[in-house]
Amino acid sequence: GLTGALTLPNSVTSIGDGAFWGCSGLTEITNLSATPQSISSTVFSGFFTQSACRLRVASSSLALYEAAPVWQDFAPIIGLDNVQRIDLHANGGSVSPSFFYLIQGEAIGSFPRATRAGYIFSGWNTQPDGSGTEYTAATVYNATDNTTLYAQWTANVTGVGETLHADISACPNPFKGALRLTGAVGCTLTVFTTTGSLVHTQKVTGADETIHLERLPAGLYLFRLEKDGKTKTLKIVNN
Repeated sequence: GLTGALTLPNSVTSIGDGAFWGCSGLTEITNLSATPQSISSTVFSGFFTQSACRLRVASSSLALYEAAPVWQDFAPIIGLDNVQRIDLHANGGSVSPSFFYLIQGEAIGSFPRATRAGYIFSGWNTQPDGSGTEYTAATVYNATDNTTLYAQWTANVTGVGETLHADISACPNPFKGALRLTGAVGCTLTVFTTTGSLVHTQKVTGADETIHLERLPAGLYLFRLEKDGKTKTLKIVNN
């Protein structure tokens, strides 16, 4: 069985019966969950003596653990003042849980999963636009205050699952500076690089409309047109 010290990260939301059966060598458990997990008395069984193992939790959660069934049987239960809270802002997507705790000076270890329809998750940053400090699982957290991290997203513009079947065309292709877009009236046009960076967006108001992109460097671009929840993607070369 396990011996010494063990840390349960905030991502542990449930613990199965008998999970720590026979771990008589455990002398310390650090539980970073803000709320005590609901567990049965069989989780810690088989020669495991809770009164001989100390439990470390965030000071803000100390009273909850002291009153929680099974957890309250640890001795002593110690509140940690160097436990910091990280709030997670999904930045247009969704993430659950939306916050977690970690010990100052230790690596983050893992993040809850973030998702957003039509986008690929690309990391966490201290600024919504990605201009701040990037945080990864390997980042050692040394801040003395709580922190908010923002999910970063890259648009998924591969064209998979397209449903807009209108007779849309763009010419010339290749183009230089500007091109004509026909059959796309009422669509929202978004232009991306092949790496997913958004470089242009506009509403198409004419059946035969000139799109001015003189500022874009030469290269391959993905023109994504969306209308009434349906999409179509064109691959266009700018010379």
